Amino acid sequence: MSKKIIFIVLLSVLTFNAFAQLDEGAVFVDYAIAPVSEDGVDFSKISAKFSSPLKLKKGVLVNSVGVDYFQMNYHDNFEIETQDLENLYNINYNLRYVYPLVNKWALIGQVGTSLSSNLRSSIQSDDFIFTGGINAVKIGGTLENPSRLVFGLNYITLIGKPRILPMISYLKKVNDKFSYGLGFPNTHAKYNFSEKHSLKSLIWVNGFYTNLGDPIFINSNMKADKASYRAISLGLEYNYALNKRTSVILKGGYNIYNEYLLLDMNNNEVYNFNTASEPYFSIGLKFKKLQK
Repeated sequence: MSKKIIFIVLLSVLTFNAFAQLDEGAVFVDYAIAPVSEDGVDFSKISAKFSSPLKLKKGVLVNSVGVDYFQMNYHDNFEIETQDLENLYNINYNLRYVYPLVNKWALIGQVGTSLSSNLRSSIQSDDFIFTGGINAVKIGGTLENPSRLVFGLNYITLIGKPRILPMISYLKKVNDKFSYGLGFPNTHAKYNFSEKHSLKSLIWVNGFYTNLGDPIFINSNMKADKASYRAISLGLEYNYALNKRTSVILKGGYNIYNEYLLLDMNNNEVYNFNTASEPYFSIGLKFKKLQK
């Protein structure tokens, strides 16, 4: 196998999806819950994602589709009406192109769009969010123990509002047992006990931003048009491989920082739920396409 083909194969396997840790050519289904804490708000989330790579003559094209459903539960008597905030939806599509350069460098360009709304009215233009970014990748190490450096800029909603964010990450496979990743949006260390069992410790950033079909009135002079959430979490992730294609993923952690806001049309804060730190649990299934 030529060095050029080896490099493209490495990219197709290791290509960095900046904000979703999903193997290329996989289906991932996940259920997460953050139990009620003293702030009076808890939520559950169901996610499904699919990613499929297509090798071209020059590079790799990756199509990704995802669906997220948030169910928010409010246990306190807040000063506002929360009925329209109980169910939030996000349907997203991302197209990513990996273009190999010389000396094991590559460029990744990506564009995406999502329908993000509470769907309490007919779909409107404000329900759609467009994202994009460009990143540079440097593949290092060996075929058995590769490393990957990624850096660039991305326009995303990861921290609760659409913003341009810098991206930097370094990932390294030390040996068959141990690997790690440093950077943003997550840092982790992973240990493989065997082919079936692995454990990962990690810190990660996550959030959502959604349009409200009908405004929620805070008072006679103020209304909310958007909902925004962001969190910084610490946790452990256990991966159990049922077979070569299917894995069960259990994650438990703690949201050390939580912020749940309502925003006006200009993304200014108009209401703060004053959410507190809370535990976080999830269970997921990953179905991976076997390489031919």
